[in-house]
Amino acid sequence: MWTLPLAAALAVVTPAYALTGNDYLYLTLADGLRVKGWYYDAKDGLLTVSGDGRLIDVPVPAIAGVVKNGQSWPLSELLADVSRLQATEDAWRADPPPHPPGWVVATGDVVCCGLGHAAMGDKKGFAVYAIADVVFLGTATWAVLDGPGWGLAVPVVGLDLLFRGYAAGEGVRETQRRRARLGLRKPRRAEAALPRTSVSPGLTESIGDE
Repeated sequence: MWTLPLAAALAVVTPAYALTGNDYLYLTLADGLRVKGWYYDAKDGLLTVSGDGRLIDVPVPAIAGVVKNGQSWPLSELLADVSRLQATEDAWRADPPPHPPGWVVATGDVVCCGLGHAAMGDKKGFAVYAIADVVFLGTATWAVLDGPGWGLAVPVVGLDLLFRGYAAGEGVRETQRRRARLGLRKPRRAEAALPRTSVSPGLTESIGDE
């Protein structure tokens, strides 16, 4: 019953021109500089595109024209979408999800699988990992008390320890992403692998091939 009203509401609050990672942008700056690449991010006054094996940060006020996916795109729509993205980012920063230090998450998941995810407010992750942990430990207990014995219990406990390690690693990566987004730590090495270039107003040469 609520499907159609919900779809209509989403259509209203989500602009059809919203930027996505599938959009290829060709930006012309006020001084004639041209920058092109795949849309990557837009926040804090910068529009970031990826291309030529690097990330390029472009000051939004310097953009004079834009072509998206081969078609001219009104600058007003670009600015409106950037404002919407910034508002979303500001709201997230004002009320972020729990972001404990990585060692807290790792310790929690190793001691009791899923506990680290609970510390991050991830109820679904906690439930999935905790249930799996109970299944592993329950199987090992059954094997020792009523089943075939330690021959089965030992490998099952080994699997449980591996699973706890996986949960800890996954939890640490997520809390590090959150903390980096809040400026509490540098981005993980994997997230900072691409070199980053800042385009400064006043440049006149073109970046990339025409």
